[in-house]
Amino acid sequence: MEDPEVLTIKRDETAQDLFRRMDCRPFVLGIPPIDRAAAARPGSTGLVAGDVVEVFGESGSGKTEVLMGAVARTVLPEADGGTGRLVVYFDHDSRLNVARLEQIVSQRATAHRREQHHGTQAASGEAVPVDEVVRQSLGRVWQIRCSTTF
Repeated sequence: MEDPEVLTIKRDETAQDLFRRMDCRPFVLGIPPIDRAAAARPGSTGLVAGDVVEVFGESGSGKTEVLMGAVARTVLPEADGGTGRLVVYFDHDSRLNVARLEQIVSQRATAHRREQHHGTQAASGEAVPVDEVVRQSLGRVWQIRCSTTF
């Protein structure tokens, strides 16, 4: 469970200040070009909280799909092929498709379980249902809608 202090955005806190308080262990996204670039930095083994990755390209080239896949891998628990970390999604145009993200998280958890030939084990020894894993994973996505007061 995350520290409640980390999960609170303080009044007038900058994104940089928030990221400084977050878990800063390096991690990989599972997207080879991004993972290679992050690991190429001196002393780095992957991305850390606060890193910014820019993905650009023509309309319809798959930028959003790459982002959704990275978010899914980040928020899924380790037992289901993810890192179990929090994602802060700055939504500048209010177009985060939560239904699509839910679909991708579910597909990835299901595929990982098929590959592993077993389910995630709860403390009681029973498998945690995929829909519960998806619910918990989506709870680790913070959507911050950016707007102006002009």
